[in-house]
Amino acid sequence: MRSELPTDGCAVASRQDAYAIRFLIHVHRLLELGSITLRKEDYSGADEETISGDICEAIENILDFRTEPWMPFYGVHLEFGYY
Repeated sequence: MRSELPTDGCAVASRQDAYAIRFLIHVHRLLELGSITLRKEDYSGADEETISGDICEAIENILDFRTEPWMPFYGVHLEFGYY
């Protein structure tokens, strides 16, 4: 099976490294997709929690359609604070 991971010519040291890189790529893609669904002008006075909550909701909606083969492995979960 060919990896969907772009390596840009660099060697990947282990499966764990490949997983970590792929994970970061997927998470950043989900954040991008969730963010672009929001209209900037609707959030000029909003606090971070409101913006984050709406991005999470957008990501949940995106994951419902699972347009990419890796999407079924991801979900949005509540933040657990470590204070």
